[in-house]
Amino acid sequence: MYSTHPLLIMRTHYKAIIVFTFLVLAAPMHLRAADATGTITIEQKNPSGSLGEWTLIKPGSKRLSLKKESYTLKDTPVGVYTLLITPPAGTNTQIQLFLEHDLLDTFTSPQANFTLEEGMHIRLRADYTLSRIGKISITSQPPGIEFSIRGPNDLQETGDTPSTLEDMPEGLYSVIFEEIEDCPVPRPQSDRLEKDGRISFSITFDCKGIENLEEQGEFESSFEFVSSIIDGESVIFTDVPTHEWFAPYVSKALKANVMSGYRDSSGTPTGKFGPSDNINIAQLAKIANEIAGIDESRYYGKASNTRARGTWFEDYFVSAENLHWLVFTDHRLDPNRSATRAEVVATLLQALDTPRQWAHGNLFTDVDGSTSFAASIETGARDGLIGGYPDGSFRPEAPINRAEMAKMLGSAVELYIEL
Repeated sequence: MYSTHPLLIMRTHYKAIIVFTFLVLAAPMHLRAADATGTITIEQKNPSGSLGEWTLIKPGSKRLSLKKESYTLKDTPVGVYTLLITPPAGTNTQIQLFLEHDLLDTFTSPQANFTLEEGMHIRLRADYTLSRIGKISITSQPPGIEFSIRGPNDLQETGDTPSTLEDMPEGLYSVIFEEIEDCPVPRPQSDRLEKDGRISFSITFDCKGIENLEEQGEFESSFEFVSSIIDGESVIFTDVPTHEWFAPYVSKALKANVMSGYRDSSGTPTGKFGPSDNINIAQLAKIANEIAGIDESRYYGKASNTRARGTWFEDYFVSAENLHWLVFTDHRLDPNRSATRAEVVATLLQALDTPRQWAHGNLFTDVDGSTSFAASIETGARDGLIGGYPDGSFRPEAPINRAEMAKMLGSAVELYIEL
């Protein structure tokens, strides 16, 4: 039987423990590095529809670049990642970092750094907002020429001249006008749009081919008749020749949007103004709201006048009733009957908040203190808004046609509205 030194036994036992501990800890670390993964989803949101290109830098400097609205990487290794975005032209970028649906961080630049750990689902959403924008106008002589335009963010649009394109991202644009038979081929035009700027593309055709164009005939008609832009389109009013006394007044009323021409059942302008047609009460309500700049939609409820309910002019009636315009206090009023000269003057003065003077009955042969709206009539006459007839009368109960109304509106703007 032999003996062993106690210290030797202890040292031998200690070494075994150390080796065993090392082996137990080393194996899980090795497995974790090889197999641990997570999920990454990258999304892009832009109201205009344009997408940027993103690059994901993975551990080991590997890169993935795509231009997709949504993309998910499954079973991707854990580690540190960087997302770089090239945003659409003219936009600012904000990146939000989510763990599943919980917001973890927000980046106001087109770059985000994050760490993916085992089992995580990281979601990054890039939101774009247009901030560097401007306007583009495209015109031609004659008008009505088709064009195509190309710009940043793979933009491609077509249209007819004249056109104005609003809120366009900054960048380089090119326009090609359509070819016209027997005319030289138009050369493409290019220009760069800057933030808050405006660029214009224009072309004039002076060649034999335009003689047969319908647009050229319309262009020549625009000199013979009053025209105006309605709903973004040029409309020629063939019943308003430029040589008539009322033409300049109609033109001003159209451009000021206080009067408009007739429309068909689908709402398309017909090119008719109806200068000799009488103004009715419903039209008077709309015109008065328009010239005074009143937002009729701020008044809610039904019109007290039952004949106005459910009609295109009900909101204007509700507004007039709430503002206590004298003509509209009679709730039995027929909206479709012709408005009288006296009613028009009284309504315009009230809509424009113009003080009225006491009536003396000495300005017109048919207006005295007992005449309806006499104070408005005499105030309008003294201010130069209206005039009488050669025989000295005013004819307060006579109707007023659309040409006369246009002239009165022009005078009202000059007298009572500060431009």
